[in-house]
Amino acid sequence: MSKLDQGQINPIKKNIAKILKNYSISNFNFSVNPRGAHNTTIIITEKGGNKYAMRVYCQNRRTKNEIRLEIDYINFLFNRGLPVPEVVPHKKNNYIAETEIDGKLWYSILTKFFRGNHPKFYSKKLLKDLAFIQAKMHLLAPAFNSKYSNLLKLCDTGEKSKNYLYTDLLSVDKINLKNLKKIELKNFLARALKLSINFKKLPIAIVHKDIHAFNIIENKGKLAAVLDFDDLFNGPLFIGLPYMLWDIYVKNNDWSYASYYINEYEKTRKILKEERENIKNFLLLRNYIMGTVEYLVGGENSKGVLMMNLEKYFKIEKEIMKLKIEKLYGKK
Repeated sequence: MSKLDQGQINPIKKNIAKILKNYSISNFNFSVNPRGAHNTTIIITEKGGNKYAMRVYCQNRRTKNEIRLEIDYINFLFNRGLPVPEVVPHKKNNYIAETEIDGKLWYSILTKFFRGNHPKFYSKKLLKDLAFIQAKMHLLAPAFNSKYSNLLKLCDTGEKSKNYLYTDLLSVDKINLKNLKKIELKNFLARALKLSINFKKLPIAIVHKDIHAFNIIENKGKLAAVLDFDDLFNGPLFIGLPYMLWDIYVKNNDWSYASYYINEYEKTRKILKEERENIKNFLLLRNYIMGTVEYLVGGENSKGVLMMNLEKYFKIEKEIMKLKIEKLYGKK
């Protein structure tokens, strides 16, 4: 997977060994996870069999206090029994390791490893597990508070959605539509930039908005873990649900699985009327974000450098446009 930033660590053994000295780990094997748009994830296996996932943060992407906020949120969920990574403190009894390598300071965290795989298809069993966990996360979200919470800027809850929804990706405003040769792409990006959603009536909280197949682990058909809290979001707590519905449709190519997910979600948390009215807008928003980033990473002729061919995003947009919200609720 192509990285959206420059400034990732060179994941060679001597660099990894230097970081792992913080944890008194010296005898290990490792592999580099190719996924992830920004940071570098390295799987560590100790001689004794203990296994960990180490995240090394991209240079100049997150401050130390922003990483502390992420850890506080993970620990908040972990201490309430949710399947999220257990962050391992290093020998100085801190969660963030600071390691100087070739004149640069690198921040990293170490978590216990979850066995399993990223799903390629969402079974109903997995969807049932995940819907319960996401609904539980949304119920808990208003109670989360950290002394670092104010570092996460509240999203613009007005109608200019593009003002904040692309800020953690790349500068969309630098796209010059006039220079594009493909008309379908030009029109797609124009609609993405014009999309407006009124979020003013929606509940606001700090949430994980980016739950999808590459940020979850399944083991023997069951949900094992929700991962990757790097991009916490301070805004409509509901936003992650339609984002998840979008990924379900992408993987299963069938809206009935999205409908099943909604019904399972509502067994734990009822979707508000204002949220329900915005499901299609959020589905479009997710598709525009992913399609836009695909173009920014892979260019006009991208064949899935980030995730999928650009033509797939165009097709999904049309499917969302004609989708009846009643269908998602299992009604004719």
